Amino acid sequence: MFGEVMQTEANHVKTDLKPDHLPGPNIMTQIEAAIYSAIDQVNQHLPLEMTLSKSPDQALMGSGSKLDSIGLVNLIVAVEQNLQDALGVPLSLANERAFSLTHSPFRDVQSLARYIQELINERRATT
Repeated sequence: MFGEVMQTEANHVKTDLKPDHLPGPNIMTQIEAAIYSAIDQVNQHLPLEMTLSKSPDQALMGSGSKLDSIGLVNLIVAVEQNLQDALGVPLSLANERAFSLTHSPFRDVQSLARYIQELINERRATT
């Protein structure tokens, strides 16, 4: 199932950004808002003691994370959808590149935000 989600999301990566949807200088604020909104969405389905905090150092994966693998997948999909809705930026976050990095972009909120910013900047450079 996870492979199917990644395949579906990978198909969206080829979509070009429209000039009117290019993020402005406050891109990190917009990225953080998309992540925090996804955290709110995931938290609705978690017991109170398992909810995630909306802070840059909130662990998403590995030691200190409150999410199981399905919870992480749900968060990633919600972030992708929020970015698409808010910025018109179709991204596949759970791809081979993300999982081959020495330091996972899914360690914490700050790492994820930086990784997303990097992907958006690369996309901007090619459009």
